[in-house]
Amino acid sequence: MRIAGERFWSNYLTPEVWTKLDPQSASELVDAFSTEYLLKQHVLSTWSTVALALCKVIEREIARSIFVPWRRDFQTATWEPPPADSEKTRKRLESRLITFKMLQLCSGHKRHSPTLGQLLFVAKFWNDPLMDQCTEVFRSIRAKVSRVRPTFSDEIARLVRLLEQPFTANGSVMNIPDARNRSAHPREENDIDWNVFIQQLKDSLGKPPAELLKLLIGLTAASNAAQQGAPGDAPQAARP
Repeated sequence: MRIAGERFWSNYLTPEVWTKLDPQSASELVDAFSTEYLLKQHVLSTWSTVALALCKVIEREIARSIFVPWRRDFQTATWEPPPADSEKTRKRLESRLITFKMLQLCSGHKRHSPTLGQLLFVAKFWNDPLMDQCTEVFRSIRAKVSRVRPTFSDEIARLVRLLEQPFTANGSVMNIPDARNRSAHPREENDIDWNVFIQQLKDSLGKPPAELLKLLIGLTAASNAAQQGAPGDAPQAARP
């Protein structure tokens, strides 16, 4: 079944994308394929486990693209916010400080990657004028990576739109971070048609126009190339 799962994902995502995923992500995609098969055969009954596996893959691949390569930058960054001239500004500064502190904590010696919800905020503040007034770290990263991939910030904005895009399943509306939380802590009532949502999520992962995993491996390759000072979009090493 694992061979069938690997063949499915390689064909679905294209070999170029499949071979550049993190090995753990590839393994979880194959597990999701096997679990989905057993669910359709009525051997298993909990569809939310497939959704959780797919969301964890997204979480890991986003971390590889906008967090892991820049750990040292986040760890050594400083925070010097402008004065808050209103309550609204104070709240906006506070939300950015929460993300900044999270990045410094996660980039410490224990190296815990942010959650999917936290990574969404990193992406939303990637090219944010107020964040840039508080810390130089995002401006510095953008300068490095734009030399390798000028469209990087635009693609981060596209990533935010894809993560926040609402999916509808049996009357329930949720986006990808919502699904990550709800599949990890399923409610007692069976109010989500996970089967329908999973198909929509798979479409987002691999089918145009979204091709979410293709977007993420491109961002990861660019971040790694920028860190190494390599010219152009240097390809990632293929997964063994």
